[in-house]
Amino acid sequence: MTAENAAGRIKHVPYQIDPANDRYAYYENHWKRVGLDLLKKHVDVRGLTLLDYGCGRGEALDIFGEAGMKVTGADMDPECVRLSAMKGHAMLLDINDPVRQFGERTFDVVCCFHVLEHVPTPVETLRALSKIARSHFTFLPATSTHWRRENISIPRRCRDGYVE
Repeated sequence: MTAENAAGRIKHVPYQIDPANDRYAYYENHWKRVGLDLLKKHVDVRGLTLLDYGCGRGEALDIFGEAGMKVTGADMDPECVRLSAMKGHAMLLDINDPVRQFGERTFDVVCCFHVLEHVPTPVETLRALSKIARSHFTFLPATSTHWRRENISIPRRCRDGYVE
């Protein structure tokens, strides 16, 4: 997902990557596939709706869409929305009120991969996203060292995949 830095400028993922030369691309997509595999252990994903909050270039839309899900991506960077639209439905994200933008219990599955480290209030973001999810909510936080470095505390119930 994109985020604003202190000066208010958009900081974004690279728009183009070469997976053969960028080892981070492998890891980013690896964890999205792991998330899909975990979800498939609990539910038949075919036909389920998915919101990828902070979709970036849209790799998760591609991965989850190939599994038969109806995918939607949202990002605050218009170029990321354009790139993601090549892989599924994509739209600009209202980061101030995603519940108002999408509605409560709108998507069967809501996911966000490498997003929470970019938002100023990760717990509030998790709460909002859990309201949008009808039944399943998954997220991939940055490494725990990032959370310690940023002095962010996540309640145990959030770490376990749901929010109180």
